[in-house]
Amino acid sequence: VYLDELDRLSAPLPPVQQQKTEKTMLNVALPKGRLGDKVYDLLAGIIGRGEGVTPMMAGRIETEIKYAGYIARQQRQIKEVQRHENTLIPEDFVYEGLQGLSLEAREKLNKIRPRTLAQAGRIPGVSPSDVAQLSIALVAEARRASQTNEQGETL
Repeated sequence: VYLDELDRLSAPLPPVQQQKTEKTMLNVALPKGRLGDKVYDLLAGIIGRGEGVTPMMAGRIETEIKYAGYIARQQRQIKEVQRHENTLIPEDFVYEGLQGLSLEAREKLNKIRPRTLAQAGRIPGVSPSDVAQLSIALVAEARRASQTNEQGETL
């Protein structure tokens, strides 16, 4: 349902929940679909316009609401890249045993021997799927190594 359809149908406003924290947070269940230029008007109808909100400020608020999902997705991607930059690949890591990797990726990783997961992801011919498989393999190897250490055996 689009917002303009809600107006036309005189549908009730979406539910609102407020959470008290340092800053008052507002959760509004907005309908799916194209929101157009009515986001701020919808929220202002629910919570009020606020004192001193100029048309320019209203435009900025509306823009921030519209793009919040995209910004959140980019922030998650940045964290994922940072995690990959910090994930070291052991120098003696054996790529041949990883069945989930493409043959091309195994050959290139074995030849180039990247030091981090991020470096592996920048190698032409190594797909995001290959990086995901490598990440899983590195976590599994780290678990095996820690279990071996906990049991008092040598590596």
